[in-house]
Amino acid sequence: MSDYSVEIKPSARKELETLPDNALARAVRKIDSLAHAPRPAGCKKLKGYKDQWRVRVGDWRVVYVIDDAAKLVSVTRIAHRREGLRVSGAQNAGAQVSNSTPHGTSVNAS
Repeated sequence: MSDYSVEIKPSARKELETLPDNALARAVRKIDSLAHAPRPAGCKKLKGYKDQWRVRVGDWRVVYVIDDAAKLVSVTRIAHRREGLRVSGAQNAGAQVSNSTPHGTSVNAS
C-alpha cells in the first residue's frame, strides 16, 4: 500500500496551534501516521458524511477527509471532545441542517 499525502486545512492548523504542548506533540504524530494508515485502529467514519473520519488523540479529536483516488488525507478540524464536532456545510455537501432548537421551536434566520 502506497502512502497518502497529508494536508492540514488553515482552520485546522489554527486549532492545532492552540493545543497544549503535550496534546500538540501527540496530535502531530497521529496526523503524520495518517499518511501510512488513513484508517487506523480506533478511527470512526462520521455518519452523514461521504468520506469524513475522526480519530481520538487523548481528549482531542482529529477530523479528516480521505480521498482514495488522489491518495490524499485532508485534516479539516481538531477539537476537544467536549466541543462536539460542529462541521461547516461546505465540508458536508448534502447534509440537512435543521432550523429548530432542541425544544422543537423554530428559529427565524433573518
